[in-house]
Amino acid sequence: MVRGLKDAAREALAERFLFKKGGVAWLEGRPRPGEVVLRAFLPPKVFRI
Repeated sequence: MVRGLKDAAREALAERFLFKKGGVAWLEGRPRPGEVVLRAFLPPKVFRI
């Protein structure tokens, strides 16, 4: 999902953002190292009515 990050950075992100089924990460930027920015992280409960 997040490409171009080193394994250590990917593990750090995994610890910070717990993705559950139905969650959405809004990413912006080119898929190159250091150019992808997390704009929003929306957990599944945001989409429930």
